[in-house]
Amino acid sequence: MNLKILKELGLTEGEIKVYHALIKLQKSTITKIIEQSGVSSSKVYLILDKLVHRGLVNYIVINNIKEFHLASPDNLKEYLSNEKAKLNEVENNLNTLIKEINTTFSNQIQESAHIYKGLAGLKTAHLNLIDELTEGEEYVFFSVEKSALEQDAVKRMFKSLHQTRDERKVTARGIALPQLRKTFERYLPSKKEYQIKYHKLTLNQGITIGKNRIIIETAHPDAFAVEIISSKTANSYKEFFNKIWEIAKS
Repeated sequence: MNLKILKELGLTEGEIKVYHALIKLQKSTITKIIEQSGVSSSKVYLILDKLVHRGLVNYIVINNIKEFHLASPDNLKEYLSNEKAKLNEVENNLNTLIKEINTTFSNQIQESAHIYKGLAGLKTAHLNLIDELTEGEEYVFFSVEKSALEQDAVKRMFKSLHQTRDERKVTARGIALPQLRKTFERYLPSKKEYQIKYHKLTLNQGITIGKNRIIIETAHPDAFAVEIISSKTANSYKEFFNKIWEIAKS
């Protein structure tokens, strides 16, 4: 009789030996099962308990002595069905775990830095920053220098970016030099979703700070930007921005 299939069902060598012994004995006390199976007495009790639990072996008590006998062989099919159900549950739980792990990976921002050249590259960097924000979230910035904002191409680029921001309902706060007040009031009138304050800062480049990205840029005469992807660094820059925001004038 080939009982290897029982091993594939998950039974151990000892469990198979005890089960085989009961096939031969049909019903028996512990002593004869030990003799027939060759399994030590210290292990037989535990094995029989497992086989009973699985519905493969039954027992009755006669004069306070347990007499074990083989359950219907059809119970092997039921045992297999139960194991399949357990495996299905394990598979479902595993799929859930994999999704959670993948979500964790996707939420972890890989720190890196990128360089962009030209106004098209500068616009791409800003769109990347806006794309990671959802409705109601904001980015903050220190404005580029006055000479850059006087360039028509630069003004058109920033107006296009703010139009995209408006469409996605992302808010923005900015700090600019006082001499840029008229420029901002003319081309980007103040709104609730877009606020500007002014302070006497000396910045050679504009700095835009998003959720996980920072753009350090110069838009004139040659557009050039360094994009830093780091949530920790972005938070640090935003803390600095907010300190200046508190003392800047509207």
